[in-house]
Amino acid sequence: KPVAKQECPGHDCFRDADMNEEKSHMKHPLKKLIRTAFLVLPVLFLPFLSSRADGWIEEDGSWKYRYDDGSFETGGWKWIDGNRDCVAECYYFNEDGTIVCDSETPDGYTVDDTGAWILDGEVQTHPAEVSFAVTGDNLIHKELIAFGQALGNYDFLYDWTLEQELKNADLAVLSQETIYVDRQELFSGFPTFGTPLSVGESALKAGFNLAACATNHAMDKGMAGIDTTAAFYEANHIPYLGIQPSSRREYEPFRLLTVNGVRLALFDYSYGTNGIRIPAAYPNAVHLLNDPARIREDLALGREAADALIVFVHWGEEYQPDPNAFQLSFAELFLECGVDVVVGTHPHVLQPMQVMEREDGHRMLIYYSLGNMVSRQDRPESSIGGLAAFTISRTPEGCTFRDPELLPVIAHQSATWSQAGMLDRYTAEQAASHRMHLSLDQWRSLFLQWTKGTGTFREATTSEEGEE
Repeated sequence: KPVAKQECPGHDCFRDADMNEEKSHMKHPLKKLIRTAFLVLPVLFLPFLSSRADGWIEEDGSWKYRYDDGSFETGGWKWIDGNRDCVAECYYFNEDGTIVCDSETPDGYTVDDTGAWILDGEVQTHPAEVSFAVTGDNLIHKELIAFGQALGNYDFLYDWTLEQELKNADLAVLSQETIYVDRQELFSGFPTFGTPLSVGESALKAGFNLAACATNHAMDKGMAGIDTTAAFYEANHIPYLGIQPSSRREYEPFRLLTVNGVRLALFDYSYGTNGIRIPAAYPNAVHLLNDPARIREDLALGREAADALIVFVHWGEEYQPDPNAFQLSFAELFLECGVDVVVGTHPHVLQPMQVMEREDGHRMLIYYSLGNMVSRQDRPESSIGGLAAFTISRTPEGCTFRDPELLPVIAHQSATWSQAGMLDRYTAEQAASHRMHLSLDQWRSLFLQWTKGTGTFREATTSEEGEE
């Protein structure tokens, strides 16, 4: 089958969903359509998924697509790999769940007698693969809060060069170090952070469509902060990981997303919460990396339910260039349990990327630390970070990662504000105006030094159109 020659006609058609239901759909205006089934299930229900009962069913002469939880796809264009042949086709679903067949869709595109989108007489397809772009810590200090308040928004935090990387990925993951609050009197910086909701709004505008929230600062504002952060993402139909609001007390070890025909079990853990106790009434408010036996159980459930396991983890020792014994120990556990990719944050500096391999040949990609994305920290090594770029691909032999990269990010700092952008498109003129006064060559050398040669610079081939 030919590869799709253009974006799916429904790439900007999204419908509302209630994130409080057990099944929901992620909505975000990506450049390429992704079909995302978003399941939030307590442990009790997860073994049911191992049967993988999703597929096409005929009902009253029409065809519908049913998911593992018994719900049906509805409303607009979706990529579906219904026969699990590692190739997805694009279908238009009516609101009642039936597909349009052998006619023109309401938005003027053509589908064949099986319901698949056709262009110039050919069925358009998408490989069963998911591209990721994951950034380091979004660390919002008080200086950034003050500048955004004066400006009226926080769009300045994310440069167009970073936005371009995010919007080219299927899943753009925000490592949200600090918790959101909804009142000005709660805004605060170090040591107990309270980040305005409008920072989150600017992050979504930049292109992030998935949030990892389990950090040592997650409990800085108590359960009110957890609830505010969860409510923000739910209202914007954005899947979030690693925290559970007070309305969700039962343990939900992972989120299960199906993107482009690939089932992903997404986990998120933090080593701790800076000594702030998690309330006994809400023991799962932050997912902690403190019980190896429980982590093994979580991952086993994920392996039953998904094609690939992705773990986001807040760990390590601050400002250290190498992973510590705690990181190495859990890296071995993750490898043993069949995790495919691990993405680490917390040290506020870069640590290298590595591929680990089990005796049976299973390979795991690990980014020990992506450092910071944006902050006001004074160390030069904390002004450079990484963007983890990789693709999860499902083939007849199983799921694997491919094309892993650790790309350079710089937090440009003026006297009053910071902005995250791609270092490989940073200019000498910009470097001269950074408050730390390193040359462009020094910034580049610092990135290579801290990634120990595992980082990658790309040639700037994209048009400068849209640069601000």
